[in-house]
Amino acid sequence: MKCPQCGAELPEGAAVCPRCGAAVVEQPRPGAARAADDDEPDFVTVLETADPAELAVAQSLLDAEGIDCRADGYGTDDVIGLDQLTGLIRLQVAPQDAEAARALLEARDTVDPTADSA
Repeated sequence: MKCPQCGAELPEGAAVCPRCGAAVVEQPRPGAARAADDDEPDFVTVLETADPAELAVAQSLLDAEGIDCRADGYGTDDVIGLDQLTGLIRLQVAPQDAEAARALLEARDTVDPTADSA
């Protein structure tokens, strides 16, 4: 590592530059900040929609199957006194649940609401 002030090579773990006396602040290594968040899983998007009804149905289906999910990108706009969703909302699940969640949501898309259930 080099001194940010004078450019001198610094000994490992130095807090002060031996040449110019400048305080040394070690820059985090790429990926070091991620290490603190490793206990929280990355999430995988299984649905993108701007339709609040579709989002509610999908969340309900996943919840009923015990699949934890979260909506990312959720926002509202006040349009003539009514809050309305803005933009696409991504429904996300943990990576280990992605395949089951996608299968469940695809099965929902193939159900014919006009079919006779008898």
